[in-house]
Amino acid sequence: MPMAGTSIFDLGATGVERILETAQSVLETGFSTIVKHMHTLRVVGTFLHNAPAYERAVAQATAARLYSSHVDLSIHRDYALSDDEILSEIAMASSATDLLLTSYTDPQTFGDGRRLTEKLPSVVGKPMISMADDIYAHQSALAELASVRYNLDRIESRRIVICWGFGSRFVLPRTPHSLLILGAMLGAEMRVAAPPGFSLVRRAVREARRRAKTTSIVIEEVDSFEGAFEDADAVFALNWGRLDNFNHPERNAEDASQFKDWFLTENMLPKNCLFATEPPVQDDLIAGGELLQSNRNVTPTWLSRRVAVLAASILHVIQNSEVDIPAALV
Repeated sequence: MPMAGTSIFDLGATGVERILETAQSVLETGFSTIVKHMHTLRVVGTFLHNAPAYERAVAQATAARLYSSHVDLSIHRDYALSDDEILSEIAMASSATDLLLTSYTDPQTFGDGRRLTEKLPSVVGKPMISMADDIYAHQSALAELASVRYNLDRIESRRIVICWGFGSRFVLPRTPHSLLILGAMLGAEMRVAAPPGFSLVRRAVREARRRAKTTSIVIEEVDSFEGAFEDADAVFALNWGRLDNFNHPERNAEDASQFKDWFLTENMLPKNCLFATEPPVQDDLIAGGELLQSNRNVTPTWLSRRVAVLAASILHVIQNSEVDIPAALV
């Protein structure tokens, strides 16, 4: 039976804000207030395929905080499976759990991981949450928004800058895509600063404009580093690769070599502006040591925010799961 509430975007600003409010409560007072609602959550399963490095640790830590067991049900095959075979494996995995956490990226074709993820609610018979695919990483983005809400009291009307930064790891821009859309949904003024050739996918930009809380929300794109942060309340920097190089990642280093000056220092940001990136942090590549060691850098709380946001998301799908109609967030 198809699941209810399968898109996080369809929760609207009110639903997303409720998840962030719960996450903030967890960060401030601990997990006890939500554990009492988790009496049906005994087994948390993960199904991870080409997942970002920390996803398994986030899932394990969250399950432990909720007094649940974690079991990894990922496919480990030395041969390729068809979409139908993958969906069958995931359906089988979900039948052994009370909740399934997924992260699926197809290494061959950009977008296929998202396409398969969108099919999951039709085959998974338990509450489920997608932590990431090749286009979106909603959980990571919510964790960044949680830091804005926690440290600056509100997200609405704040200026959030998503910035490409120089480095050598070249991850997919899934967190920037989700952050752009969810930030606009919550009423933040969004700016994307990226060198020519490193822009975000147009699909995400269009979705952000469509989902913006009001028609007056500014969603700006600039290809200059100079002056991109003067009015920022929060800056999220990430060293993502060119989408044109998805199947040729070796080209990213050469393409990025001309943008070594996309490097953040403390004096570039306004006095009370937050800074964040995703671990592992490349000191003196994406940002200078003085900025990384300052109080405005919230990256050291990244893992605790990820766990709090995932716990809040689990509470949402558990509470919204009715008999025979489990909820999903993808």
